[in-house]
Amino acid sequence: IKCFKKISPLPVNLIFIGYGELENVIRKACSENQNIHMHQKVNIENLIKTIRHADYGICMIEPVSLSDRYSLPNKLFEYAFAGLKIISSNLPDIKEVTQKYNLGLTCNNSEDSLIKIIKKIIIKEESIKAKNLDQLSWASQSIKLNQIYKNLLEH
Repeated sequence: IKCFKKISPLPVNLIFIGYGELENVIRKACSENQNIHMHQKVNIENLIKTIRHADYGICMIEPVSLSDRYSLPNKLFEYAFAGLKIISSNLPDIKEVTQKYNLGLTCNNSEDSLIKIIKKIIIKEESIKAKNLDQLSWASQSIKLNQIYKNLLEH
């Protein structure tokens, strides 16, 4: 929110979907800033169809624990399969997936770093086209999972 308040004159908008513990903070930011918006909760069945209309997805995770530091949030994959370019945290596993599949750009969890990436995108310095997403699909992953189960049962 702080970043989008600072870059307000630029033609970028931030949209939050759903609700949560920061809902009041987000609603306040929406009322004070023309480029910050809140969308009602979306059923999981319609989520990809809804977010597909965005240009970018932001997946910033604070590394407050080892679980967070090495997480691969659903949000990252939802954005990828919706065809969005992604701005994500520069955390080990998120960075690896983002780079391997050319999903977008990573940045440090700082306002300055995020603002720099957003400005870079706006002036079109970065061309991003995801690749090999089928490797991340459930169809592909289920084959791997079934093989793991098979190997476990054989031992």
